[in-house]
Amino acid sequence: MFQQAKFRIGESNWWVGADYLYVVASNTFDLDSILPPEIPNPAFDFDLGGIGLQVQYDGRNMIFTPSDGLSASFKFINYDKNWGSDFDYDVFKGKLLHYTPFGDYSSLGLRFEGQTTSGDTPFFAYPFVDLRGIPAMRYQGESTLVG
Repeated sequence: MFQQAKFRIGESNWWVGADYLYVVASNTFDLDSILPPEIPNPAFDFDLGGIGLQVQYDGRNMIFTPSDGLSASFKFINYDKNWGSDFDYDVFKGKLLHYTPFGDYSSLGLRFEGQTTSGDTPFFAYPFVDLRGIPAMRYQGESTLVG
């Protein structure tokens, strides 16, 4: 389940929001062909619940195909037993997009994005490099930066 609410501050380009995520899942691995028969295949069930707070500035000239302007956001997510999670960790995300007109029919887009975690972060929730051409979750760590 995912619920999100975002509100614009007056007539400005600033937005604030909050969200809640709750997941009930089962993690299994297909290791029967690798592990000896006396070692059981690892598997576990878990619940993941987190509350997020977000601040965003969006000064782009349009949402879908911007050619000018700036968009910046910061998000904090807390996963905790109070929200229904079996894990206790925090996620910090930041994103900056800048567009500049380049010639009559083009624009230059720049992207800077970062993520970090702290606490008892499960292996599947570590940040990963999100770039076209690189498989998702190939390069993971406690912190990632993309430019």
